[in-house]
Amino acid sequence: MINYHFPLIGGKLIERKIAQWRAEGYTKGFAEGMALEDAEWSAWNNRRMDAERAGVPFDEPTPNEKGSPEID
Repeated sequence: MINYHFPLIGGKLIERKIAQWRAEGYTKGFAEGMALEDAEWSAWNNRRMDAERAGVPFDEPTPNEKGSPEID
């Protein structure tokens, strides 16, 4: 990771702003990851319910069992 040090007046403000942008980027990335995971589970559950209504056995593994990455 690159550390920025701004010796100019207001440097602390700039450092705080960069830290804020990094935190917001992490939060946004985390939220996008969660949305993708939710979409995978929703699609899987829809296929499971369709199979149940049709009386067809459903043996597709869950998204986690397929090897989807876990989001920490």
